[in-house]
Amino acid sequence: MAVIKTKAGMVCAYEPQSGDTHVWTLIVSPTERYVLTTQGIEAYQAAVDWAVSMADQMAHPITILPISATEFIAANRARLENGLANMTELERGELRQVVVNRMLVAMRDSNDPALRAEAHEVLNMMKET
Repeated sequence: MAVIKTKAGMVCAYEPQSGDTHVWTLIVSPTERYVLTTQGIEAYQAAVDWAVSMADQMAHPITILPISATEFIAANRARLENGLANMTELERGELRQVVVNRMLVAMRDSNDPALRAEAHEVLNMMKET
């Protein structure tokens, strides 16, 4: 973890690990944790840069925390389920096709046997094999 001190503030930036897909920008007070933004992992450096630019305006340190897709889903399960429930049949069909296509790409192009096996398992669960 990098600790970046500014004139009056501080940013704690955890390094991305293999498998991280998102990055949270957090304000952590002694009693609460507030998620300011959630972005794709490709925005990690932009999140750090923004946090450094804002650190002096905050009463508490800003934390940059990369997370995996599993952690993202666990933290947002109710919101994701609600969003899926409110989709039309057409939207659900389009989303299903996106998932199928991504799993096929993972099976075809990934060098990771575990990822290929997981993609195949998802396709089996979706009855696409």
